[in-house]
Formats: sequence, C-alpha cells, structure tokens
Amino acid sequence: RRNVAGTEFGLRRRIKPVYSVLPDPTKASLGQRLRYMRKRLHLTIEDLSRKSRLSHNVIARLERDETRVQPWVLGRILPFLAARFKETFPESSGDAYDFLIPPTSFGAWLKNQRLRRGIKLKELAKQLGVCPFTLIRYESDRAQPSPAVRERLCRLFGHTQFL
Repeated sequence: RRNVAGTEFGLRRRIKPVYSVLPDPTKASLGQRLRYMRKRLHLTIEDLSRKSRLSHNVIARLERDETRVQPWVLGRILPFLAARFKETFPESSGDAYDFLIPPTSFGAWLKNQRLRRGIKLKELAKQLGVCPFTLIRYESDRAQPSPAVRERLCRLFGHTQFL
C-alpha cells in the first residue's frame, strides 16, 4: 500500500497461531465445546458453514452462546465434528445424539430423530401432515400423535421404539 505522498507503508500482516484449549469440558458451555471441536479439526467457520449448509452467522452465534440451540442445526453440524465429540464431551458414553437429547420419552425420541437427520420442525410437520405447533406439543410430551401420524413416523424414521 502507498500513502498520499507515494511512499510505501511498512505494513505486514501477522498471523498468530491459534491454540485451542478447552478449560474443563464438564463446565464448558455447548458453544465453547463446539468451537473447540471445530478448531481441533482445523476448520474455519466458513468451512463448517459450507459443509453443513448453515450460514456462518448461525455457527458464530452458537459458538458465542447467543442463541438457543435448535435440534436441526446441531443435526447439520454434528456429523462434521463427530471425530472430536468424545474428547469434548467426556461424560458421554457412546452415541453423541443420545447424549445431547436422550430418547427417554416419545417427545424426546422424536426430537432426537429430528436432530439425527437435521430436519427443521416445519419440514417434519409438512411431511407428517400436521401443523408445526402440533409437532411442538408432541416433542414436549403434551400430546400424542394419532395412529395415522404414528404410521407416517414409522415409515419416515423406520423405528418403532416409541411408536
């Protein structure tokens, strides 16, 4: 670069190495853990956003804990960060999806299945032929689906654990 007089500025860009250290995995927030996994895999936010088909703003806000975590968002990010999951979540025993949303009831199972597939609430509601609010009620265990909706769920997910 040159200044007004035409002489060169002595500017050089310095790139500092980034060392990612997770202080205490059991006390770290989900956002801190996600950032740690991403950095350990040498991915930038832009790399992860391209791979997961999410905007870089969504990922940055998740890492800063500025937004509520949606299951479909985690479902899109987790497959790319799964290599570091056990290191970041030492208290988990096995499946990452079952650790984040344990399928202990029908609603939790449904949310877990949505997480695994990265499906948005509105998309699943449309596939099942119900309104999104009804699906929210299913996931919070405030309502149970009709036999016809259960059959569609079974065809869609292929599981009958809670159906």
